[in-house]
Amino acid sequence: MAAGSAPRRTNAVVNAPGQRQGALVVKVTAPWCTSCRALGPIVDEVAARTGVQVVAVQPDTDPEQVERLGVRSVPTLVAVRDGNEVARLVGLQSAANVNALFDVAAGDRVGVIRRSPVALVFARIAAGLAIVAGGAAFGSVVLGLIGVAVAGWGLIGVFRR
Repeated sequence: MAAGSAPRRTNAVVNAPGQRQGALVVKVTAPWCTSCRALGPIVDEVAARTGVQVVAVQPDTDPEQVERLGVRSVPTLVAVRDGNEVARLVGLQSAANVNALFDVAAGDRVGVIRRSPVALVFARIAAGLAIVAGGAAFGSVVLGLIGVAVAGWGLIGVFRR
C-alpha cells in the first residue's frame, strides 16, 4: 500500500462474525501457481506462530472478491486490521517479509517490508532491456547505453549471489 494513501476497505472479505475486528491476512493464490505453492508453507508457519487468521481466496473460484481487493497477480498477501488494509505483498516473498506483514496485521509494530533482492535484480534487468529497446526504436545511442548500464547493474546482482 502506498504511503499516505487511504486504507482500502475490505469488508467483503471480513464479513464473517468475529472477523471484523482484529488482525487478518488474506492469501490470494491459485492451485496452478508454483510461487503460491512455495509461499504456502511460509504463510502457514508464520500464521501458527502469530495467531493471525488467514483467509484463502482464489481468483478462479471467487473473482469478485479478488477484484474488490484490487489483486492483479498471485500470490498476493493482504494484511487487514479492523477491516482496513494495512499492508500488501505481491509475488513470492522471503520469510522475513511474511513475518513483517503478519506483525503489521497484528499491530505489533510498524514493519519494514523489503523488496525481494531477486525481484530487484530482475526488475533492473527488465528495465535496462526496455530502455535499450527504446533507444533502438528512437535511434538514440545515449538511451541505448543507459539501458545497457541499467541491465548490467541488474546482472551484477545475479553474479554476486
